[in-house]
Amino acid sequence: MANIACYCFRDYDDRTRARDKIYYECGGSNAYSDTSGNSDYPYGLYITDECTNAGLAAKICEANGGVRY
Repeated sequence: MANIACYCFRDYDDRTRARDKIYYECGGSNAYSDTSGNSDYPYGLYITDECTNAGLAAKICEANGGVRY
């Protein structure tokens, strides 16, 4: 499993909402993995190559306040 994109979130709940939606719509738990972010956006989420729709996963992250890192 390889990471193809990273999105960072300011709020833990925003990341959780994005992660849950990706889980149900983009291939389950193999579609993403959690990571740390940076000082401004401390909660990170990787989209992996096992995601069934990476474009949708990216839109989900952005809709929940994620920024591409």
